[in-house]
Amino acid sequence: MRRPGRPSRPGSPRRPWPPSPARRRCSCPGRAFAAARRAALARCRRPRRRCRASGNARAPPRGPSSRPASTRSGGPICDGAHRLFRRFDAGLAPWNPSSPMATGKSELKTIGKPERRVDSVKLATGRGTFVDDIALPGMLHARILHSPHAHARITRIDATQARAMPGVACVLTHHDVPRVAYTTAGQGWPEPSPYDAFMLDNKVRFVGDRVAVVAAEDPELAQRACDAIRVDYQPLPALLDPEKAMSSGAPVIHDEPDATGIKDPARNLAAEVTAHVGDVAKGLAEAEQILEQTYRVPYVQQSSIEPHITITWLDEDHRLMVRTSTQVPFHVRRIIAPLLGIPIRRIRVIKPRIGGGFGGKQEILIEDLCGLLTLRTGRPVRLEYTREEELTAARTRHPQIVTIKSGVKDGRFTAIEMRVLEN
Repeated sequence: MRRPGRPSRPGSPRRPWPPSPARRRCSCPGRAFAAARRAALARCRRPRRRCRASGNARAPPRGPSSRPASTRSGGPICDGAHRLFRRFDAGLAPWNPSSPMATGKSELKTIGKPERRVDSVKLATGRGTFVDDIALPGMLHARILHSPHAHARITRIDATQARAMPGVACVLTHHDVPRVAYTTAGQGWPEPSPYDAFMLDNKVRFVGDRVAVVAAEDPELAQRACDAIRVDYQPLPALLDPEKAMSSGAPVIHDEPDATGIKDPARNLAAEVTAHVGDVAKGLAEAEQILEQTYRVPYVQQSSIEPHITITWLDEDHRLMVRTSTQVPFHVRRIIAPLLGIPIRRIRVIKPRIGGGFGGKQEILIEDLCGLLTLRTGRPVRLEYTREEELTAARTRHPQIVTIKSGVKDGRFTAIEMRVLEN
């Protein structure tokens, strides 16, 4: 059953509203905006309530009108539109009668028109394509050897046994890759994050850090080859508390001389941002009461349904093709080009639909290694994180220690001072 006031089908006359003799005509002020108000209110399809105001004039029963929508009076209105126009009447919001908001809906081609998602049919019918929905002939499968230590230096690494295994195409350690400092964060330029990461390094700084990578004929063989790599570690003191990490005498996590952009390496401070608005000290001095509290927010793993996954290959022009689950395809290309030592124009990044990102796929975590394996072997390579690797090797939302100091007086804030420490 269709509601009154709505057309039965496109092009049919509007069904009349039931007569309501007791209903009064709306007498909201603001004659200058009357035409715009009526046009917007007439577009609210769902009847919520009618505006009742003082006055004795009675409106005639609603029915089809030959007048255009921009001049038709009365009609069903919704609370949101009513509040909006009352703000315009009171001068609380700017209003331009020539703007699209003041134009009748029938006069617009795009604004106010429904738009169907370009991939809705594909997703509803199960035909949406993701990174892993392709199969390339001769594709290798890669696995990464991760660090079991939170902080350690690699004193010896031996991949001889892994390289000798039948079906293993390539094994890379920090001895086999170029040493180029970069940031894994896909951010705009100039980048706020320090260049303190390396493709593979002789020092590991968290459990799950990259130690070596293997490409083999199948994932199981690649994992067995990773297990066959012999690594000797020199464990170093681990830092598990960010406040203690910044104290004097704490172990230095990034002591390498070729890392750049670190705010204070001796205090393990990667970056610092300070912002001031007004005089906070004065506001706190004027406050009748000061409230101060510290809050701790833990790690949050995004746990996307689709994990990090990348497939790389060389096209017929020997360009590196990178099909990856990322939220920042242009940053992927920009960041991996100097790591691989090839011009950016020789890299094409393909970003199909991703199965969840939530900020976690703004990091370049596996595209560089996967691309390097393709360049070294000349074959397509597929690299995918397991759920365990997502929890240990991928990036999470930062745990934070937030201290807020607020001054209040007469029910108003006089000052707010906030200190945020992100790990």
